[in-house]
Amino acid sequence: MVNREVDDRVQVEAETVVALAQQFRGLKKRALELAEQLQVLEQGYLKPSDDEAIHQLWQAYWRSRSVLLAIIDEAYLIGKGPQSTEVIEEVLPAASDSSSVNLSSCQQSWMVLGVTAALILVDAARFVREEFHENEPVRRILDMPSPEYGIPAGSYSDIQKGLFSATHVWRMHHALEVFYTATEDMKTVQDKNGAVFTEAVQIAQNLMPRLEVSLASFVKLWAKGKIRRAAHSIGRDGIRKVFYALQEWVGTQAGDVSISSQISCLPVDIETQLRDFIQPGDVFVTRKEHALTNYFLPGYWPHAILYLGPTDKKLADIDDEHMVLEAQRDGVRVRSLQNALHIDKVCVLRPQKGQECIQRCLQRGLQHAGKAYDFDFDFTRSDRMVCTEVVYRAYEGDLVDFELISRTGRLTVSAEDLLRMALREDGFSLAAVYCGEQFVCGPEAQSIVAATL
Repeated sequence: MVNREVDDRVQVEAETVVALAQQFRGLKKRALELAEQLQVLEQGYLKPSDDEAIHQLWQAYWRSRSVLLAIIDEAYLIGKGPQSTEVIEEVLPAASDSSSVNLSSCQQSWMVLGVTAALILVDAARFVREEFHENEPVRRILDMPSPEYGIPAGSYSDIQKGLFSATHVWRMHHALEVFYTATEDMKTVQDKNGAVFTEAVQIAQNLMPRLEVSLASFVKLWAKGKIRRAAHSIGRDGIRKVFYALQEWVGTQAGDVSISSQISCLPVDIETQLRDFIQPGDVFVTRKEHALTNYFLPGYWPHAILYLGPTDKKLADIDDEHMVLEAQRDGVRVRSLQNALHIDKVCVLRPQKGQECIQRCLQRGLQHAGKAYDFDFDFTRSDRMVCTEVVYRAYEGDLVDFELISRTGRLTVSAEDLLRMALREDGFSLAAVYCGEQFVCGPEAQSIVAATL
């Protein structure tokens, strides 16, 4: 059972990495088209519409970047060795006997995903530098903070500083030597993980030339002993060199973002109260502390989940009969309630309609299962979706007419927009909240949630 779940998770994350590689190719194309339109060097300043277009692209870049950083961090935690038992159990909640996991195969698979994610980020950062570094007005905008999305001041400069740190590039070079040697003998692993995983390997191999460091910088740091100290700290175990280098690199790229291996889960008594309380059609607005994907999304409450209730198991091959419909980085999927409750805080929103209407809306929502995740947060398209868009497309019209809010040129509904709707009794009511102490229902829940917005 566990081996199958490990293999399934590798497949899911391989699909995510490949999708993000495609997403970054699309962002590059849009950036080049924008660069042609700007002609900033001639006019010497940016128009408001130019400013908004740059912010929109930069926020899309940061959202996608945060997912890749999370995959790299996950690759490190799972792949570093047998001591990662508790992490495997967190990532694969149904797993109860992690000793049966083939860690050698698991390590190789996650090494590929982590290195591929890192190389996509290196390539993207180099692209931004190559196209816009000499363009001072654009560079100033990229360094501006976006507090609503958690993008700090100086973000462009910090990324470039980390990208061209010879010590960190050397670490990645060293990791890639091991990676390249390992992939030559990985035909069995590639065959096992399928075509998408093989595509991830190919992406990594194609992007390897993008990871270069100038000989002058390398020699300078070697003379100062910095590279020798880095080499000594990496150790002797080949595959661990990869994961060490990835963890060091993701730490420098994440900047002030908090990274923690702390496992998110509700206390047992709170989960029991929640399970007894919820009804089909409820919407969970959640927060997971220390998650990289909390960042670069608007507000304290970044995520929304649609609760389906006890559901026909034909919808998904999972053990928990209670299911949710949720968009995560791997797309819109029917998932177990147990999986959805790997969170730290939760608000329960209840639709203000009868069950007949709610069931009709849930069936409409299920039509979107299997779609890809929308890293652009573009509500005008329905072939790709974010978490709140699942709620929006399930309930729009029958339950409430949603007011889409423009954020840097994109019409969206955020998780906190859903909370504000519930606080004013607009289609939803705020039924309950757990914010770290007690599971609270009724009017008291409203004051607790309002204080977080």
